[in-house]
Parts: sequence; structure tokens; C-alpha cells
Amino acid sequence: MASSIIKKAYGPTLAMCLFSLLLLNTNNQAQSLKRHLVTKIQDEGTLYFINPLIDFKGEKSKLEYDITYLANNDSATFNFTYFTKELYQIDSILFINATSTSRAKVNKLFVDHVKNKWEHRYSARIPLNELQVFLTDENPGDLVLLSTDSVKKNYSLNNGKWKKQKELLSKIFDLIEANS
Repeated sequence: MASSIIKKAYGPTLAMCLFSLLLLNTNNQAQSLKRHLVTKIQDEGTLYFINPLIDFKGEKSKLEYDITYLANNDSATFNFTYFTKELYQIDSILFINATSTSRAKVNKLFVDHVKNKWEHRYSARIPLNELQVFLTDENPGDLVLLSTDSVKKNYSLNNGKWKKQKELLSKIFDLIEANS
């Protein structure tokens, strides 16, 4: 009898609390995508901009990147910035993971000298499906910058950060695919 009184008194309240928690969690996930993704409707289609992501590390250097994709295109623009103590100009980038390797020519956007480091900003076009395979692979991939004189600079991401970025980017790619 006491249990039926408790069910009658707290049942609706408990159900409402559980529903509220579910809404908060759903809203939290939506907000996390909004922090990392900007979408704009254009005449040519929807433009998706994935805000800068950092954490690729090389020897005494780091690399951050952002991605721009216009719906209905087969390629995305992979923009990236890396910082080095020496001037290091490149002509291509390799996206390497356990299952594939993709190479893309790069366009230099600018080179600047800031706080005793060289800031290099480049852009590359890569097929969206190849970029998606690289960024959502179960295991961390490597970015390799190739200079004009064939010198390589490797950048990698640790497992923990890779998993977080992979989950985020998987959701973003799913969103793009669902709206295509």
C-alpha cells in the first residue's frame, strides 16, 4: 500500500525529471556540434565550415586545421596552419592511416613570423570521402607535410584526442550526409 502511494505521489514527478534529463542531454549534444560547425545557405548549396581543431603535434611543432565543404561537391577544402622555428615551405600533404593514404597538393595562403616562430598557412582540396575515411578511422592517422626538397614533417594525434575528434567529426559528416 505504501508503495502505491509513493508511485501515485512521485510517479509523474520522476517521469518529468527523467524527461528533463533526456532533453538536457539532447540539447547538450546539439550545442557541442554548434560550437564546432557553422552552416550557411548559399545559392550553390549549403556551406559547412568545421571550426579549427588543434592537437596534431610534430617535433617541436603543432598543426591546427579547419574544413570547408560546399554541399553537392565531391571535394572539401582542408585549411591548416603549422608553426615551426625554421622556415619550412611545402608543396603537398599526405593523409595516412591504417587503411589508406591520400596526397593533396597545397596552396600557400601566407607565411608570417610571430613570437620567434614561423606561422605557415596552407590550403588543400581533397575528396570528401577520402578526408572522411582519414578523420573517422578507428586509429589515429598521421599528417605528413612534404617540402619542395622532399623533406618530411610528421604530425600525429594521441589516441584520446583522436577518439574525441573522431566522434565529433563522425557526427558532423553524418549531418552533412543526411542533408545532402
